Amino acid sequence: MKSKKFISGLLAGAMVLTSVFTTGWTEAEAAEEDSLVASFSFEDALTDSQGGDGAAMIVSGLGAYRDGNPTFEEGFEGKAVRLGDYGLKLNKTNIGDNFTLSMWVKPDGIFKENQVVAFLGFHNPEQWAGLSGGALSGGSSEECKFWAHDESVYTSHTTLGTVNIDTQWHKVTITADEENMTAYVDGVEIGSGATNHPLAQENGDIYIGVNYWDSIFSGLVDEVKVYSTTSTADEVRKDYLRDIGDPEGSRVASYSFEEGLSNSEGADAADAIVTGLGAYEGEVVYEDGFKGSAVRLGDYGLRLNQADLGENFSVSMWLKADGTFPENQVLMFLGYHSPEQWLAVSGNKSGTSNCKFWAHDGSEYTSHTTISTMNIASGGWHQLTLTGSESTVTAYLDGEAVAYSSGQDGASNHPLAGENQDIYIGVNYWDTEFEGLVDEIEVYDCTLSADYIADAYAEATGDPKEGKIAEYTFEDSIADNNGNEASAVVSGLDAYNGDVKYEAGFRGEAVRLGDYGLQLNKKNLGENFTVSMWVKPDGTFAENQVLTLLGYHDPEQWLAVSGNKSGTANCKFWANGGGYNTWTTLGTPAVNADGWHQLVITGTDSTVTAYLDGVQTGSGTSNHPLAQENGDIYLGVNNWDAEFTGLMDDVEIYGEALTAGEISRIYAEDLLAADLENLTVPAEVSWDISLPAAGNSGQTTVTWTSDKPEFINAQTGEVNRPAQGEEAETVTLTAVISNGNDQVSKTFTVSVLPKNPDEDILVYADQLTLNAGFVSGDIRLPETAGEAEVKWSSADPEVIAVEGNTAKVTRVDGENRKVTLTATVTLEGASEPRTKEFPLTVLAAGPDLLTYISNAPATGQNGGMKIAGEGDEGFSVLHSNQPVLYASKGTKSFGAAQIFRKADGSFGVVATDGGSNGNLIFFASEDLITYSDETLVAIPGVTGISDANCVYDSANEVYKIFVKDADGNVWVSESKDLVTAGSASVSDYTFRSVEGTPEDAVHPYVTALTQAEYDAVFTKFASISNTGVQAPANIEISQGEEYSLPEMVTAEYSDGSSKQLGVEWDADDLAKVDTSVPGEYTVNGTVQRTVSYTDPEEPLIEERADPFMTYDAERGMYYFTGSYPTNGAGGADGYDRLVIREASTIEGLATAQEIVIWDESWDDGEGNSYSQWIWAPELHKIGDYWYIISTAGTNGGDRFGTLRPFMMRCTDPDNITDPDSWEAPERVKPMAGDEKNCLNAMSLDMTYFEADGHSYLAWADFTQTGISSIYIAETDPSNPTQLISNCTVISAPEYSWEYVRAVVNEGPAVFKNNGKIYMAFSASGTGSEYCVGLLTANEGDNLLDADSWVKTNYPVLTSTDFNDEVSGPGHNSFTVDEYGNVIIVYHARPTSIHAGHGGDPLQDPCRYAYLQPVNIAADGSPVLNMTPEQELADEYMNVSVTIKVSASEAEKTLTGITVTGQPSKTEYEVGDKFDPSGIEVTATYSDGDTEVLGADAEGLVFSPEEFTEAGPQTVTVLYTVGNVTRTASVNVTVSEKVEEPAVLTGIEITTQPSKTEYEVGDAFEPEGMVVTASYDKKDPQAVDPDKLTFTPEVFSEAGEQTVTVSYTEDGITMEAKLQVTVTEKTVEPEVTLESIKVTPPQKLEYKVGQDLDLTGMTVTAVYSDGEEKDVTAQAVVSGFDKDLEGTQQIEVSYTENDVTVKDSFEVTVTAAGTGEPGTVDPDPEKPENPDTDKPGSGSTDSDQPGAGTSAPSGDTDGTDGGSAVQTGDTTNILPTAAAAAIALAGAAAVVVLKKRKRG
Repeated sequence: MKSKKFISGLLAGAMVLTSVFTTGWTEAEAAEEDSLVASFSFEDALTDSQGGDGAAMIVSGLGAYRDGNPTFEEGFEGKAVRLGDYGLKLNKTNIGDNFTLSMWVKPDGIFKENQVVAFLGFHNPEQWAGLSGGALSGGSSEECKFWAHDESVYTSHTTLGTVNIDTQWHKVTITADEENMTAYVDGVEIGSGATNHPLAQENGDIYIGVNYWDSIFSGLVDEVKVYSTTSTADEVRKDYLRDIGDPEGSRVASYSFEEGLSNSEGADAADAIVTGLGAYEGEVVYEDGFKGSAVRLGDYGLRLNQADLGENFSVSMWLKADGTFPENQVLMFLGYHSPEQWLAVSGNKSGTSNCKFWAHDGSEYTSHTTISTMNIASGGWHQLTLTGSESTVTAYLDGEAVAYSSGQDGASNHPLAGENQDIYIGVNYWDTEFEGLVDEIEVYDCTLSADYIADAYAEATGDPKEGKIAEYTFEDSIADNNGNEASAVVSGLDAYNGDVKYEAGFRGEAVRLGDYGLQLNKKNLGENFTVSMWVKPDGTFAENQVLTLLGYHDPEQWLAVSGNKSGTANCKFWANGGGYNTWTTLGTPAVNADGWHQLVITGTDSTVTAYLDGVQTGSGTSNHPLAQENGDIYLGVNNWDAEFTGLMDDVEIYGEALTAGEISRIYAEDLLAADLENLTVPAEVSWDISLPAAGNSGQTTVTWTSDKPEFINAQTGEVNRPAQGEEAETVTLTAVISNGNDQVSKTFTVSVLPKNPDEDILVYADQLTLNAGFVSGDIRLPETAGEAEVKWSSADPEVIAVEGNTAKVTRVDGENRKVTLTATVTLEGASEPRTKEFPLTVLAAGPDLLTYISNAPATGQNGGMKIAGEGDEGFSVLHSNQPVLYASKGTKSFGAAQIFRKADGSFGVVATDGGSNGNLIFFASEDLITYSDETLVAIPGVTGISDANCVYDSANEVYKIFVKDADGNVWVSESKDLVTAGSASVSDYTFRSVEGTPEDAVHPYVTALTQAEYDAVFTKFASISNTGVQAPANIEISQGEEYSLPEMVTAEYSDGSSKQLGVEWDADDLAKVDTSVPGEYTVNGTVQRTVSYTDPEEPLIEERADPFMTYDAERGMYYFTGSYPTNGAGGADGYDRLVIREASTIEGLATAQEIVIWDESWDDGEGNSYSQWIWAPELHKIGDYWYIISTAGTNGGDRFGTLRPFMMRCTDPDNITDPDSWEAPERVKPMAGDEKNCLNAMSLDMTYFEADGHSYLAWADFTQTGISSIYIAETDPSNPTQLISNCTVISAPEYSWEYVRAVVNEGPAVFKNNGKIYMAFSASGTGSEYCVGLLTANEGDNLLDADSWVKTNYPVLTSTDFNDEVSGPGHNSFTVDEYGNVIIVYHARPTSIHAGHGGDPLQDPCRYAYLQPVNIAADGSPVLNMTPEQELADEYMNVSVTIKVSASEAEKTLTGITVTGQPSKTEYEVGDKFDPSGIEVTATYSDGDTEVLGADAEGLVFSPEEFTEAGPQTVTVLYTVGNVTRTASVNVTVSEKVEEPAVLTGIEITTQPSKTEYEVGDAFEPEGMVVTASYDKKDPQAVDPDKLTFTPEVFSEAGEQTVTVSYTEDGITMEAKLQVTVTEKTVEPEVTLESIKVTPPQKLEYKVGQDLDLTGMTVTAVYSDGEEKDVTAQAVVSGFDKDLEGTQQIEVSYTENDVTVKDSFEVTVTAAGTGEPGTVDPDPEKPENPDTDKPGSGSTDSDQPGAGTSAPSGDTDGTDGGSAVQTGDTTNILPTAAAAAIALAGAAAVVVLKKRKRG
């Protein structure tokens, strides 16, 4: 067998002795050296290293060469001599009949006829043999001939053999003995014949490249050696193989067992021996072997009789074990037992396949020392090789070196360098013989290299992929190569309903996993298998996050690779079932997110093994995971755990267990082949190109060379193009892809195109970029683009002014400003310039926001993004210097994070994945308060990213992503969607430095915000503080009247929020108020902070974790319970009982007696008791009963694993603290059919709450996810231990703060406010990392839908909030104080006390119960970390009220009121009016009487009438009798008004218009039509007719026409259709006014001075068509004079369309009757009080005709308006509606009446 490596090196023409082996010094070599007569190595000299005469330089004719010194060049080994002008005479005459000549030659070209290579003998007389050119007739060729001549044997020139010799190095050997002489080239005989004794004569010498007659050899000659013995053909062959580095030349023994125990190399045969090394007397047995026959061992072993090989050796054999190995059962033993100096491979652990490579001697290994271990599975053939050198010994299994054990370096103990040191197979002096077959044993006296051993193994085994039974390449399909579909499934193994996604993969496409995994549907494959896959994780792994699982979950019999430690690349190869009684880790591979990795799992009947990237990473006893009915292969998914997030490709399945060597070989070959396939270069280039330095896998390196570096620089990718008009230049680029010592190459032919100015200018303009879209500062403007020049202009110089190469930006207040910059590009030779526009948005003025990562993060806050706001002296931290954003993908940690503007002006965040890999994490945000769309994006070609920024390039409509690698190089990649990114190229982008940053800030970045954006962020994340307290109103009462002071006042806060706080009024001041004595009294009060216990050393209750507090409003009592602690793992007590405290105040609980109501001693009478893990009790009123909900595990087994929630019911609500009041515990049970989804693994921390008429239980559970997650289900209050819905996982750990020391969500606790449900939960381990997270939902939503719950990205209560004076706050509950304010009750460890406690925090009792107020921020979110001082500042704690007592009147007075019946409604929204319905107010009087008042009682007033802000509110009830007012109050709750705008959904014509028939030319008339709009969230409403549009507006043609009625509201337009009839226009004769008919008024007789009374008068117009119309209101009356006696003709006229017609009637005016002079008799028909009762007499009754209107014209006398009859100095308003429009102005009066059409 030839090694490819050294043969390829040899044929390349330069001999580099590869490290294929290291030789020792054998007896054969020693004998060879004894016969060495001469040796010429030509190391810059012609000397003989054996001490003889040196060689002489001679020319043809054998004269001396006198033209110079010899020339030496690089040779076969070291230097060689150059021949051509001369040859060499070795001066070794008369050696004798027996000789061997060997030399290495390298011709310059082909040979001329007879051109000399070697000549032995003499020319006179001719007695010679030699090697010369074999061409005929003066020609030339590669052929050479071995020929001879003399006077007896060869009487003519006789050719004995021919060979072709090319221009590479070749070894020429000529041997002779007393009978024959033979020539060899490269160890192969080329000719032989009888000897003519060429060197057994006085003048017989050795000539190299020259003789007496012929042309001299042209080329190099090296390593010429002359021996006085005759080498055999085998010796010649081996000598050649040794020289070229082929270990076959160093093989000293070979046992194939085809002919017994013989050695085919000719040495002694092997002996069969038994333990103790005695001879075996039985028959040696042979069976079918690895190749031909093999020897069966068991009762005996073999001694190979190869003693004293030396320090350098290699021993290889193929073996097939019958089964597992007993301890020390021997496979191979090298050395001897007395004294002990040996090296061996033996069984390591009985009953397993594990073996040990171990040694012993008196110096290196003074005791039995294991150097390394390996697994040798039974049932298959394996190659075992041991090698040794002067310094090192190494073991190889199946072609792969076995790694040294920790602390061992494989130092050589020279086991075969001694007289008795031999090789033993399957036997030694002490231990049991190997049982199995052995074949193809080979022994070498050299140290074989790792490459040679791997190649030999590969050649012997052939293509390992021949046994493949299925392959998944994922080229847009999840079917295998046989067409069998895999199934996409989710955790729990239910079907995935979405689309399977594919991306660029390891080779071709890969499948993307994350929301789902794959079940391959390859059940019951059997015991022997191999499953191989290529994987590329997105980031680190969560604990138990599954990479692959083989087997099934019910019952558990599986083998898997899963995440081992959350937030790291560390995984575990583990198993359960099938012999494993619990989860057992067999190995811990690290699967990094730095590229593609190959994961392989093999199984046999005895062993399972995992390999990562070709290297074994774990092994154990086989549990036969695929040899079961349901045993299948799952990729990235299992029944319990989180799905793998990343890519998978090239999954291969074999029906056999591949060996370690085969797996290593497949890895190396696949890796290089895939990267070779994926490597591409464009066929034509005009511009610089990017030549990747790494393969697509990320595991190989790529180096480049160019045959024309002047056109393409292979190191930089720089392209230099031919000049315009020249031809394109063809360049060959060669890529060498390397993985360790393995290499492949690929060439690309690239055409470099010549310059073309008209095309180039387009490219230059297109490549021109500002990397900007939204700007806030000056912009550097490039003045060149490639070879082109660039000039700039601005569309709005006031905002962006171009000054040289800078665009000066001015930000203005208010709105953002859009400005376009225009670049004009010119290039010499181009026909015209080109322009490119850059649309930019200049942000409105505002401060900067700083983002940064902390270099000293608090526990659990690693890698989160922090923010700081700009101030006068730099940046000030926000959010208490805690992160506002964490990652849930990748490594769950940021290395750097920066905010950028997206295309629509919203925000994005780009962050480096904290693992310093090639990934970025992107987020989207509308307001920098909440974030969404977390996406992990790889930047191809870049690893070790340390910095990143992203800019939207508005001109090119693409995102530019700038990254800095670990070496400080900056790269740019482009993305359209921030989901995938293009390959990166080198960039000159510079990352800005920032000054004035917080001390712990690293990677600080500044983002410009508008003032409004900044204010919103500041309001959200600045610490909230108390800014004031609204002063209570002063009180005024009458003497003897009672009063009441407000119980609460309103505190105001910096974010605009408020809350009600209690007031304690000064008792002394109250005592001084004497309502019987008039005067003013001042009562001072102290505003009360919400009760809190936050002093680290003064908790509410010590040593009570998981504190739960509740208030029983019916009994006015507070209750407290919590986990009873243990003190250390060995504590006798702890977590073993349920306790309760009872008190009327929160403060009273601190000293209240603690009652044990139940403990672990209970059992159900059937032997089922609970363990000591009694955790997290809670007390809840459910339905009509009080229940304790707690957690405990059953006795025996895994106590944690059996933890489940239970309930106990109290039968006597008046005696909650009486143990006898409590019933036996009962487990909480899943709904039927849901048993496998919840409460089927460790489950704990259950709580209860009600919302929207439903009852819920929420708890922590491991069932579905394998990690502690929050579950929810509905329960029946009448039977709360039975769930009545399927459970839902609403929160699982996803962020880094949930992953510290433990991957946990637990301890849910709920409170409600303003229509929102807030569920706090605790995360991470129970040490200082413990913290509180928050879930939020709307009360009306489906709370069983996980999408209804939103998790706040960051923890809301941490150790940092307490300056680490207490640590690990969490597992809280909520209650209310006496004023109804919400309180959080939590446990934490006081740091000063806990400092002395080590070990598991769970066993530490120092978790104390603390509490503090909960505030509701202006945005409605709860604030859990507000300190008492922030809730109420000292300066606002004092308030006062002035009570003013006024002297009372003697009569009965009101002394007080009280609300004796609450109103029906006490919950409102902002904007609602107070509704007093149902209220009952009792008034008390000075005489002792009382009066019960209803809501509508006169004098009862409520304030405020309308609610303008949210929160608890006090409505003041005021009742006034006489001048005495008394007050009472009603407490109500006001929430923010949740108004979602109603959306228009349609319109309908609900009433037809009056007119539906028209003529051509008529306009549409909508009068009478009613259109009703419909909405999605409110009742239908009539539409304002003025807001309707109609199409058509005018009818242009006859027929049935459709009128489209349109209505637009909030941008939504709806239409309705109306059918009308349109006829041709009918021309009718003109109708004209002909006359009027007047019916006179009732009164026609008057006394002088009386006004004209037109009551009863009508005026009728008569037209030419005979029609009539009442026009009374439009007629004009004139001609009446009230002072003129006699008959008067009263004229009535009417004008229409410029036609005036008249009529008249008569009245009589007579002298006044008797009475006082100057008076007018009253009209008996007039009212008694004409000044006030007649119309127009100053009355303001708006119902009277004409009231409140202005005089029609010229009316300046101050009289009321309306139509009037003017008769001298008297004006009379007509009493009827008909007459009111008539204007009388004597004979000259004119009334301007509105014209109207007839009809």
